[in-house]
Amino acid sequence: MALAALLLLSCSPASREARLLKRGKSYLEKKDYARAVLEFRSAEQAMPQDVEPYYQEGLAYVGLGNYQAAFQAFQRATQIDPKHVGALVKLTELLSTKKKGEFLHWAEQHGKTAVELSPENPDALNALALTELRLGNEADASRYLEQALGKMPQHLRSSMALAVVKLSHRDIAGAEQILKQAVSQAPQSPEPLIALSQLYLIVGKTSEAGAALRRALDLDPRNTQALLYLVSIESAAGRKDQAEELYRRMAALPDKKFRSVHALYLLQAGKTDAGLAELSQLYKQDPDDRNVRTRLVAAYVRFNHLSEARKLLDAVLNDHHQDVEALLQKSEIELADGKLGDTQNDLSQVLHYRPDSAEAHFLMSRVHLARGDVQNRHRELTEALSLNPKLAQVRIELARCSTVAGNPGAALAVLDQAPDDQKSTLPVITERNWALLESHHYGELRHGIDRGLAFARTRDLLVQDASLKTINHDLAGARTSLDEILKGNPEDLQALDLLAQTYMDQKQPKAALEKIRYYAAQRPKSAPLQFLLGRSLLALGKLDEARAAFTAAKAADPQYTRADLVLAQLEYSARRNDVARHTLTVLLASKNTDRDTQVAAHMLMGSLEDRAGNHAAELEHWRKVVDADRKNAIALNNLAYVLLKYANQPDEALKYALQAHQLAPDSPDIEDTLGWALYQKGLYSMAVEHLEHAVARDGKGTDANLTVRNYHLAMAYFKHGDRQRGLDVLEAALKTDPHMPEAHMAESVMAAGK
Repeated sequence: MALAALLLLSCSPASREARLLKRGKSYLEKKDYARAVLEFRSAEQAMPQDVEPYYQEGLAYVGLGNYQAAFQAFQRATQIDPKHVGALVKLTELLSTKKKGEFLHWAEQHGKTAVELSPENPDALNALALTELRLGNEADASRYLEQALGKMPQHLRSSMALAVVKLSHRDIAGAEQILKQAVSQAPQSPEPLIALSQLYLIVGKTSEAGAALRRALDLDPRNTQALLYLVSIESAAGRKDQAEELYRRMAALPDKKFRSVHALYLLQAGKTDAGLAELSQLYKQDPDDRNVRTRLVAAYVRFNHLSEARKLLDAVLNDHHQDVEALLQKSEIELADGKLGDTQNDLSQVLHYRPDSAEAHFLMSRVHLARGDVQNRHRELTEALSLNPKLAQVRIELARCSTVAGNPGAALAVLDQAPDDQKSTLPVITERNWALLESHHYGELRHGIDRGLAFARTRDLLVQDASLKTINHDLAGARTSLDEILKGNPEDLQALDLLAQTYMDQKQPKAALEKIRYYAAQRPKSAPLQFLLGRSLLALGKLDEARAAFTAAKAADPQYTRADLVLAQLEYSARRNDVARHTLTVLLASKNTDRDTQVAAHMLMGSLEDRAGNHAAELEHWRKVVDADRKNAIALNNLAYVLLKYANQPDEALKYALQAHQLAPDSPDIEDTLGWALYQKGLYSMAVEHLEHAVARDGKGTDANLTVRNYHLAMAYFKHGDRQRGLDVLEAALKTDPHMPEAHMAESVMAAGK
């Protein structure tokens, strides 16, 4: 009976909860927060009305950085026991980090309740003090902090918070005195010394900060925080040997996340072979350490050891085909190689195994960017940011995507929702300025530019400054900023183009050209500069000089395909069709031709084949353009027209004509193609409507396209039963050009309708 009683007791919910709590706390001490959460949740199931599992679960979630889940756990704890001081303190701490006043007042209520329940609890006093500080009640905050230190002089968090209050009032001596007292209260603890070093770093006393950190390391040679601060001081001072030794000490720490820091320092210091060798050795010692493996592959890619990177990833995926990190790195290499299909397949696998991978969605957005698919790129960036709002690069690219698409308001909304620590960073400030420029918010833009320039005089900020000054007619000021850019990089085409434009705005085209000539003469072997010079000469009608500049660009860089494209356009304009065809054929066969140049080359080749009467070949070029760029209204229209006129495919033609009309509803050419497609389908009433619009938009012109449109309209009138109007339009068209094929068609339609 005694044994049975013991067995029953050991199987009771209370004893099961005790075992689970013990295991969970053990995991908590080891910082294995995920396993701790599982144990505490099981304990909650055993004893749903006991407060302790919920409180411990909240602590574990804080360790994981999941503050929303932590808040819910602590809130549940206070619902079970409204007098649980620990949970009240943690709720106060979490709520005090919020911006909205309602959360801060809620934090204040919890904090005051905790202090009433435990007046001598320094954690409660400290949490309440920080809340009062956020509310602007500095006097109350100081009082609570001093009270906390009176109860427990060695309470470091209160000392640090009180030092912050002193520092906010520029009382550096007072802040220093408080932290020195904390050091004296805990002479064997490194934490007060680290806090004192932070104060010294803030006020620029780096030597005193270094001395405090060395004292901390004397007490605890493995203190990661002290090592990190001290290595940053030594690195900034250029003391490479001391910095390397500190990194070596960090790499020897038990915490695996520091294992590769010395190797990474070697890579950063230019000791590439040594750094790669050390990373490789670390990986061989522990192939299951994914952090080391990821850094090794990244280093291989960065230093162009791509074969080693591919070999390592292939070996990993051969054994573990679901390894998400390896698939992600493999997809990055494939994306850089332009293998968009392989990249998309690998990323699809990642998202199958891990749908919440923000990095996979971000890389998928890069695939869509390479394909020119703006809509899907925007969708993937939005998904990535929703999964991880802390990804600054994703936020910046999403904002840029909106700005380029003509929606700067959406870009500003995305950037204004950034975490506070990101809003003051230079990349976010710079990207926000581009959106402000596009939004014409010039007053706010001036403030943003000045704020950015206070950090650094970067190229983008100087371009923004020049653009705004040009808008405000301060052309001299704009030129000063642009000259500063070009002094550092004479090959900055955008800056040089803007500089030339400031002269064009004053109707000084010769001065603009001379500026470009000046910089092109400085760098005669620069293909981009020679290209810009050629483009400027072409705009002024100096064809021979322009051709020479484009040829010079090609000679400077045989892979500079933009020069090939313009030279082909010049040959096409001069009706040297064979030369143009040869240039374009070589261009389209080159692997160095970017997507936009490929599209433009296919369009020019389509026009060339149309001129030669090779309509089957022409059709293929228009198809390739449309496959690459679904928003190219000109290509859609030309494809539809060739399908109508030469391929006798009115159904497919109508589809493309409708797409083109959606993109450019005011184009008479597109309106004519749509009307003619509807005519071919026997939809004469609709055909008349579009053909009338096409002719009306042309006005009273006499070019060949207008004449064709009139013949099309005349035939539509005849088929629609409006013979008199058809005769009137036909008569006018015959006077313009009676020899067109459309003239005979119209006369045949008229005769058939008698």
